Amino acid sequence: MKLYQCLIISICFYITLLCSTSQAQTTNSDSSNSNNLKAEFGEGKPCQSTDVTKENCIFVTLFKKFSMKCIPDGFSLNSSLTLVWYSSRNGSEYSLVQSGDEGRRKVSDGYIEWTSIKGEDVAFYTCKILHKKMVSDKEELVPIGQEIFEIQALPVAVPVLKDFTVIEGSTLNVTCAIAGKANGVQWKYIDDEKNEKTLLNGTDGRVEMRPFRGVPDATVLIHNVNKTLDRGTYNCTATSVFGNSIADGSSYVRVKSKYAALGPFLGIVAEVIILCTIILIYEKKRDKTEMEESDTDQGPETKSSPDHGQDSVRYRK
Repeated sequence: MKLYQCLIISICFYITLLCSTSQAQTTNSDSSNSNNLKAEFGEGKPCQSTDVTKENCIFVTLFKKFSMKCIPDGFSLNSSLTLVWYSSRNGSEYSLVQSGDEGRRKVSDGYIEWTSIKGEDVAFYTCKILHKKMVSDKEELVPIGQEIFEIQALPVAVPVLKDFTVIEGSTLNVTCAIAGKANGVQWKYIDDEKNEKTLLNGTDGRVEMRPFRGVPDATVLIHNVNKTLDRGTYNCTATSVFGNSIADGSSYVRVKSKYAALGPFLGIVAEVIILCTIILIYEKKRDKTEMEESDTDQGPETKSSPDHGQDSVRYRK
């Protein structure tokens, strides 16, 4: 019996050793797949700021076609492995990237294609390799490797209003909407004689800068607008660590005098007064004419009375 028990114990120990070795190999295999991913980009160039080049970062041009593909490096895919993309923008949690946005974005087997990439697509993207495993008699997708990539783009500045008019003495509000990621906005004022002036917060004691949609200084307010000093073109340029915006936005502002609306009003009042005067004069003339005609109609009746007397005398004869 002792020999039999020893044999059983030896067999169990050997089986345990085999299972441990297999599990270690699987773990090593999973860890070896970690970070063994790379991406191929359809267009763009590496992200560079001054003398620094960011790894796994691609610089794109907004509103143009763009694509990227996640590729395994050092191993091949099989039926138990799949590639998926997740994205995070402005520090938000990563979410699964799927096809949609009215066909503008297509996703398939680790491949993403935009027919027109927009500012909302500038974000961090994580490519994950998922392994199908049976866990508690259920098939689950377990991540065994991932790599993070970043999409950057020069911002585009677009004025909310191109041309508009304000009343002298009021507050001027000029806003620039920014597509893409920007650190701030620079403003310039250009008068009708092409003289330029940089606008800063507190300039002339009337200028105030405010953020718009999270971009600092994207709105400029000018209090107590002056017709001479503030009429002209307002130019906005978005700035980023990779450079200034590829397109600047500009708005032309006209300033009307606070009494500008008084002229048309006085003109209307004058027209009404003249019209009423003409009507009164016409009515007076018509009344006078009617009275004269009335007097003329009564004259012949009065002169006919002697004839009636003569007729009566003849009748008596």
